[in-house]
Amino acid sequence: MSRDDRNQEKSRIVNWTGFQGKTLWDWLQLLLVPLLLAVGVAVLEIAESRRQEENLAEQYKQQILRDYFNDINSLIFDSDKFKSLQDSPAYDPRREVLGARTLSALKIFGEDEDKKNQIIRFIASSSLSSLIPIRRANLSDLDLSGATLTGVDLRASKLNNTDLTGANLGEAYLCSSDLSGADLEGAILTNARYNKYTKLEGVKNLSKKQLDLMDEKSVDSCGPDTLETTKDSDDSAAEDETDKES
Repeated sequence: MSRDDRNQEKSRIVNWTGFQGKTLWDWLQLLLVPLLLAVGVAVLEIAESRRQEENLAEQYKQQILRDYFNDINSLIFDSDKFKSLQDSPAYDPRREVLGARTLSALKIFGEDEDKKNQIIRFIASSSLSSLIPIRRANLSDLDLSGATLTGVDLRASKLNNTDLTGANLGEAYLCSSDLSGADLEGAILTNARYNKYTKLEGVKNLSKKQLDLMDEKSVDSCGPDTLETTKDSDDSAAEDETDKES
């Protein structure tokens, strides 16, 4: 077969396949379009999977929140149980169980400030702040302005601080509360009520400016559910608890 015959044969093949006159860009389009479509589909599938995971996580958190509120409500509306808890010593096991459940829920919510704030404000508005210990909790950046945290146990241990960094405690009631060792760096304390029974020993990052902005009140005018001095038995129990935590 002569060269001319071979060229004619190649020309017929090219014409038959439709590849005649294709540029490099044409070839790239042929290769890239299917690839881009495949990538696009994969991205959409990943986004949908993440959305479903986020929805499931949100549903789980909502269920935890509902279960927590239901358990606490059952206590509040049972007058005998509630009175018994009020009359119990500071370190009654029932209080510790409630505290552990509260800390567990707060930990599950992680950076979800809204749900964490709902729990703390629920405790505050239900006159439970002195009954449910929330020491060593991560309450950073929460808006607790005006909350009634009278008598609340926010102590730190040697291993873990109660984290109140950046929290808004403006005009909150902290009378007879125990914030010993808590971290208050950047916390807003403007007009936060406290009294001589509020424990601030060893508080971390509490500046003189923050302290000056707080509003020291007498016991009689320190707000709702003001606690009197702690009983000697409670003091000894506190020392025992501190020893256990250390």
